[in-house]
Amino acid sequence: MQSLKQEGRRNAQLMIASANGDLRFVAVPME
Repeated sequence: MQSLKQEGRRNAQLMIASANGDLRFVAVPME
């Protein structure tokens, strides 16, 4: 998280594992 802030990025990449086992990356805006 801190590494993202150091790069000045406003979005955090979250890896979500769904019930069927799929992995998806979601960009979440950090207020």
